[in-house]
Amino acid sequence: MNALYPVTSSKETDFKIRDYTFEIGGKDKKQKQIQGIENAFVIKDDIEYSHLNVIPLGHSDFCIEKYLTAKDHGFFESENLNYHKK
Repeated sequence: MNALYPVTSSKETDFKIRDYTFEIGGKDKKQKQIQGIENAFVIKDDIEYSHLNVIPLGHSDFCIEKYLTAKDHGFFESENLNYHKK
């Protein structure tokens, strides 16, 4: 990940990539440490599926890279999310 996006330390959580904050923990890790932090994600070990801002540890490199690339290309802009336009 560091080759594409610089990884930096964070006072509140484990690390940051650009404006995104990440906390790593086991499957029982809660959202408490990232509560109130914008663009924050929990990376959990021993889970298989992503849900909302929770990413499985085994998928974290892939998910983070794809998310940031999509964000860079404006995929999450409101006009690109309206699939039901006529």
